[in-house]
Amino acid sequence: MTKNGAETAEKGTKTHQHRRIALDPDTIAVLTEHRQRWKTRVASLGLSLSDEAFVFSLTPDGSKSVKPDTVTQRYGRLAARLGIATTIHKLRHFSATELIAAGVDPRTVGGRLGHAGGGSTTLRVYSAWVAESDQRAANMLATRMPSRPVAVDRIERAKTQPEAPYEKIAAGIRKQILDGALAPRSPAPTQKEIRETHDVSAGTANRVVELLKEWKLVEASRGRRAVVLRPPAEEVQKPEPVTEPTSPASDGEGAELLDLRLFCLGENVRTFTAEAAPGDPAQLRRLLTNAARRHGGKDVDPADYELEVRRAGAAELITTFAAL
Repeated sequence: MTKNGAETAEKGTKTHQHRRIALDPDTIAVLTEHRQRWKTRVASLGLSLSDEAFVFSLTPDGSKSVKPDTVTQRYGRLAARLGIATTIHKLRHFSATELIAAGVDPRTVGGRLGHAGGGSTTLRVYSAWVAESDQRAANMLATRMPSRPVAVDRIERAKTQPEAPYEKIAAGIRKQILDGALAPRSPAPTQKEIRETHDVSAGTANRVVELLKEWKLVEASRGRRAVVLRPPAEEVQKPEPVTEPTSPASDGEGAELLDLRLFCLGENVRTFTAEAAPGDPAQLRRLLTNAARRHGGKDVDPADYELEVRRAGAAELITTFAAL
């Protein structure tokens, strides 16, 4: 409807197309009751209500629509009484945003609003509301996902839960320092000693020393042997249990700390300590092979070597292993 001077006239839509929209059952019930009451009033005046009558009209027979300004003013007064800062035109925006937020596809929303372009106009006009709905969807999805893991300080974790071989070796040395077996200002194990004792590479031994420095348990500088430092007060007051150092060879069940003596053609060429299962031939073979290569080079024949196996600190021989 449009107002032309004092006259009110019916006009077409912006796209000059007729369109129908669906109504919910409650709205249909309200309109049906409204028309029935109107029919009753019109009949009392001896008139009839035609099928072409306007739904809202101030004339008895509904032949003329109410003026647009009348509806706008009445809606404005109602909103003012309710304390709502709005206009009747914003009902259109309310309808669109509620439908989009509820998940109705933009094409359907655009059809109800009379937008052309298959929903593109609707998305352009109400893009902010689409983004808000999308954000709510993202937040809802996040609640269905597992919680993020708590970040763990690797250096602190290695004190009580060592995982890598160098962490386990460093944890064992840390325990010796906290227990007093390695006194403050006494020489700390060198990288060479760590390599030979635990049968590890130079890189692993270097990482052991660096981790001990991170823990402020040893002091090392170029050209000087590392020395043990006095443990921080909190370390002494609250010593944590640690796992004994493990060599890379210990990956089976029943592993324990072993004293190992390597013989080449009957001559004792090396003594070292490592953790392994004494009854696991695969682990003993790996220990023997690695130790033999460290002694004679990568082309050495492991068959020339034997490995005496004893539990750490014990004199009793468990077994003599040979790579046949």
